[in-house]
Parts: sequence; structure tokens; C-alpha cells
Amino acid sequence: MGNQIAIDLGPVYLEASIFIAAEPVPDYTTYYIYSAKHNGTFYFVRLLKAEVESFKSHILYSKLTRDDVPVQVTGVKFDDFHLRLETLFDIQVITSEKTKFAVKALDFFWNNNKESLYQYKNTQLPQSDGSICTSGDFVKEAICEEALFPCLLVNVRSGISIYRVNSLEDFHKVGGSSFGGSTFWALSKLLCNYETPTDALESSRDGNNVLVDMTVGDIYGRGYDQMGLPHNLIASSCAKLREKRTDETDPASIAKSLLILFCFNMTQISYMQAVVEGIDRIAVVGDAMHTTYANELAQYCIDFWSANKIKLIQSDYGAYFGSFGALLRQLDRV
Repeated sequence: MGNQIAIDLGPVYLEASIFIAAEPVPDYTTYYIYSAKHNGTFYFVRLLKAEVESFKSHILYSKLTRDDVPVQVTGVKFDDFHLRLETLFDIQVITSEKTKFAVKALDFFWNNNKESLYQYKNTQLPQSDGSICTSGDFVKEAICEEALFPCLLVNVRSGISIYRVNSLEDFHKVGGSSFGGSTFWALSKLLCNYETPTDALESSRDGNNVLVDMTVGDIYGRGYDQMGLPHNLIASSCAKLREKRTDETDPASIAKSLLILFCFNMTQISYMQAVVEGIDRIAVVGDAMHTTYANELAQYCIDFWSANKIKLIQSDYGAYFGSFGALLRQLDRV
């Protein structure tokens, strides 16, 4: 079983899963797992697509086996990036649909590395004024359920795709949204001139969305008690930008407003689909919004919609599920 790689392409980043038939070396990457079944270590590497050539200087690149085995690539198919990969790295690429591999990766983690899956628990009571959670309000909790399926799989990429997963081989799409990671990124780039989506996401942690969003208090001068609406509850996202230029507003506050808008919409449609399907757990995968604060905010939002009844399963490896599942399938065939 040689050292191999599989790749998942997003609109901005690529996530590579790499198998090395050896004991783990922590210095290679931040994220890695050892598999006794495969007698080797899986490493996970994220790169900007614009900087993909830099992978040639990564120590893991020098350890890959040079053979005639095609490299599995999932994700974006509309551009010519596959051709660039073949030219830069002298490889043959085979494109595959991502969902089956993401399901396979989720199943692998559930049965072999469950400690890498978690849900967030809000340690603070909901604020009476409608304020959004802050970083530090959450702690990670282990997943205690015995069974994974059925569940909803929410893939957050350029848009959002939602799948009902009944088993490793039985899944189908049940919903989605065009308001996805690329929407957040495009608006952040246009309004704030951030260089990368990660810059926008990390900056949002320090923003104050009330400088950008119109609240109930902005409309009524106070909370609308008859309707149970606290004064700081968001009534209209980004509405205050209509009265000012973007260069007059803190970019981090705009980014936070956009992130809150995205998370509330993503979790609302996921929650409603879960109710329709009669399912109480949702697994989130994809690379578009994967930072600690974004994940915490997603938990806050799903708690808001579901009154804490829906479990949101997350993982630090969630961005790599497409490439990891493809690599698992490839290794299992060896």
C-alpha cells in the first residue's frame, strides 16, 4: 500500500488528504490521524488554489509514491483547475462526485475516531436583549449517541446542499440554498476588501454587528414586548449600510453581520429540513465557513431555531471529508 493523495476542490481552497504508510510525525501537519487498519497515518493539508504550486516544497509531497494510480479529485468541476494539477504535478486526475465520499468519511470517524466529532454546548444562558453569542461561550462536548444514521448531511461550499443519509450507501438530496460560502466570500470581498475568506471569518470575531444590522430597538426605540422581541434582536441584516459608505464602517463589523446572516439562514433551512425528515442530528461538512467562531455561531443559531432539540455534529476534519473519503475508497481497493 503506497503513499497516496486525494484532493477536494472548493471555490478558493483545496483540501488534500494524504496517506503515508508509517507512524505519525506531528511536525508534518496540524491535523493527522493514525489508522491501525491501514497501518499508516492520514495527514490533512489546506492550500489556497492560487498557491497550489507551493505544495511542491511541502515535506509530504516528497513522500508520495510515484506510480500510475490516478488521483481522485472531488468538488468544483467547472473550471480548468484539474488540468493545472495534471500539468504542475505530472499526475492523472479522475473527478468524482463528493457526497458518497463525505458520507464514507463521516462513517469512518463515527466508528473509528469518534473523539474527532463533537457538538458545542453553550455555557451561557441566552441574553435577554437578543445579543449574539461571543467566543468563549461554548465548550466542545463528545458525541454520545450509539447510532449515526439517519442524519442530515449539510455540505457548505459555494452554496449549501442538504442530504438525508440513511446508511453508508443510502442517501439522497433533500434541500439546499444558493446562499453559501461563496456568497459570504463575495460580499466580504466587495464590501471589505479581505484577501481570503479566512481573513474575513477571523476578523468577524472582533466585529460589532450592531453597527451594521438594524435591530428591533432601532425601529421601535425599545424591545417589542408584546411580540417577545428584545431590543437588540436583528430585524434587518446590513440595513445600516444603506445610510453610509462601507469605508465609514469597521470591516470586521460588516464581516460579522454577514457571517451571522449566513449562519442563521444555513441553520434555519437545515432545521426545517430536519423537521420534515423527522431527524434530530445534522452533520456539517465542507470548507467554506470552517473556523471555530463560525462553528460556535452555527451552534448558537441551531439552538435558537430548534430550542436545543437538534444536535449539530461538527469536526475539525469536516473540511477534508470529501478528499478523505475518496482516499479511503482508494485504499480499500488496494
